[in-house]
Amino acid sequence: MKNIIILLKFSFLIFIFFNVSNLFAQNIYFTDQSNEPISDVNVVVSHPESNLVVNLTSDINGKISLSNYFIPSYLKYDIIASHISFHKSISEHFIRDSIIILSSKNTLLDQVVITAQISPRTSSKSIHKISVIDKSYIKAKGAVNLQNLLQDQMNLRLSQDNILGSSISIQGLSGQNVKILIDDIPVIGRLNGNIDLSQINLNNIERVEIVEGPLSVSYGSDALAGTINLISKKQQQKKLSTSLSTYYESVGHYNFDMDFGLKIKNNLFKFSSGRNYFDGWSKGESFQLITSNALADTSRFLQWKPKEQYFADMQYILTNKNYNLRIFYQHFNEKITNRGMPRLPYYENAFDDYYYTLRDNFGVNFNLRLKENENLNFLLAYNIYNRIKNTYFKDLTTLEETLTESESDQDTSLFTSFLNKVIYSNTADSNLNYQIGYEVKNEYAKGQRIINSKQYQSNYAIFSNIEFYMKKLTFRPGLRFAYNSDYKAPVIPSINLMYPFKDFKIRLSYAKGFRAPALKELYFEFVDINHNILGNSSLKSEASNNFHLDIDWKKNLLSKTLFFDLSGFHNNIKNLISLAQSSNSSEYTYFNLGEYQTMGARFQAKIKTNRLEMSIGNSLLARYNSLSSGQDVKRFSYSSDYKASIFWDLNFWDLQLASFYKFTGNLPSFAKLSDGEIVETNIDKYQILDVSLSKSIKNIGEITLGAKNIFNITDVSSFSIGQVHSTSSSSTSVGYGRTFYSSIKFYF
Repeated sequence: MKNIIILLKFSFLIFIFFNVSNLFAQNIYFTDQSNEPISDVNVVVSHPESNLVVNLTSDINGKISLSNYFIPSYLKYDIIASHISFHKSISEHFIRDSIIILSSKNTLLDQVVITAQISPRTSSKSIHKISVIDKSYIKAKGAVNLQNLLQDQMNLRLSQDNILGSSISIQGLSGQNVKILIDDIPVIGRLNGNIDLSQINLNNIERVEIVEGPLSVSYGSDALAGTINLISKKQQQKKLSTSLSTYYESVGHYNFDMDFGLKIKNNLFKFSSGRNYFDGWSKGESFQLITSNALADTSRFLQWKPKEQYFADMQYILTNKNYNLRIFYQHFNEKITNRGMPRLPYYENAFDDYYYTLRDNFGVNFNLRLKENENLNFLLAYNIYNRIKNTYFKDLTTLEETLTESESDQDTSLFTSFLNKVIYSNTADSNLNYQIGYEVKNEYAKGQRIINSKQYQSNYAIFSNIEFYMKKLTFRPGLRFAYNSDYKAPVIPSINLMYPFKDFKIRLSYAKGFRAPALKELYFEFVDINHNILGNSSLKSEASNNFHLDIDWKKNLLSKTLFFDLSGFHNNIKNLISLAQSSNSSEYTYFNLGEYQTMGARFQAKIKTNRLEMSIGNSLLARYNSLSSGQDVKRFSYSSDYKASIFWDLNFWDLQLASFYKFTGNLPSFAKLSDGEIVETNIDKYQILDVSLSKSIKNIGEITLGAKNIFNITDVSSFSIGQVHSTSSSSTSVGYGRTFYSSIKFYF
């Protein structure tokens, strides 16, 4: 009996110990169905019997802390969670580091952004106009890479070269004028001045932030036309998270990727990898569910080249109250196969080209919290880009391959970039926030097609941004002092203003841009059967002035949110670097265009309810014709595009329907031929429509079925009309026609 009493006392003490230890320091985490944290969740925690009511808002990690409240863990509490982009949740929970999963309504109207910010803040409070494409949009779009994702965005125009890849223009400017970042680190490896967007996979991307216009103060050279910053996934609430994804598209895309995350206390280990495969396509090709070997005839030559990609991403993240450490490594490997036409007279052999792209990115990002509102961000990155081209003579009867003997058929080029960036930010004063930083960037190029085989270029800069808050007005001046080893860099200023007025928000900005010619534009030669591009070591640096005005209006009416946005811009660029045909040959080379201007306007409207979001938009763009100063040519050529999208949460089976439409208008211009004749050029208009149907299965996965390019667009005509009314026409690749796809993702 005595032993029983002792045992009961001991059990009671254990019960008291564990429950008292859980009285405090309890947290609740809010995540979406993909296990990603949700910030800005409004939470009410209550207990009827104790008359307890606590109102809190989740932080950037999706967490609310109840450590300051007397909340015993052995009781169940009523928890009401609401968020503009998620369905309301009412549930009962023990307060024991609970995880509550919210069901998404559709895309978010307002998210936390970091691009060019002194501190993370919502996009509506950012002094820059930042467009955010979140993971729910990426999923509904069925986007595998950045090319898929951006093709329906306004003021952005994509073009396609089936060897060099896809490229993009923003505000009428393209090539080196568009800065593409992954977690604030520039993507290197441009061909023809462009980053191939199809090489940037989205399997580990949380969201994409787009800023139109110069951000040269914060990001330096190349950030004249706009900046696209991809933000990778860096957070996880569960101890173990694993997912597998498959993607199939009827044109011949077969993709697979996986994601693994392990969280041990404050340590997070993340790994993702995958393979994307495309078997190529030509107009008139018949549908095949499973790829079969092609015959050694003229059908072996494909308009869209077969492509195989392997990629991997590894991260180690250590999170502490006062610091955050991230160490990462990214690898990418691509092979493009360009099978040649069988050669006359017997069609028994052909020349085949293989293009290999290798990317390796290493880096460390250390964020130290010095005081309550003082941060020091240290970034160190080393990027390697390797491009290899091999040409083989292939016997189509024996399938034997032999490297050709011509040196011009074989090429290996290596480009590296070292980046060190340190930024100190202070947000302690409610009326004054500021940051100051330095940036060191060294670039190196090596290869037989590089002049003198090796070339270097270095950039050093210090910069600062200051935000003043004067009643309602936010005023942000910025300044960058830079040194370039090859070109004299000017002082780069910027001024941004934001003023809220009732339901309106007005943003006005001026920014100066500077861009030194890249190593490829100066020294690189790219020659194959379809291209003959030569660098120009005599290029001058670009300088630009940009003015931007944006007015948006947002109104909440009962269960609806209305949003209107009107913006306009003007770019004036001196010594714009452009690619054009040499006057005496078929070679293309880079040259300074002299004065160049673009200007335009954009309008966008949205309406959002609990289950439906609809948006429409229109943009008008004017490009300056440099020949107008001395020829009878229009000063500006105009083009326009239209966009519409729908996200609809169907009221059954947890289904989401999405539709994306974009009309891209004519692209007119003028050009001067080698004989002095002025010709009018034009790329014809086209329209793209995609639809998808998605279903999320709680704690299991999600499935998306969709159709792309429903109007079956493949090529659009491009032509030129000379002064003597002679006409030459050709076509420009846009897509590979109507396709159907399925995407399935499993969570474990």
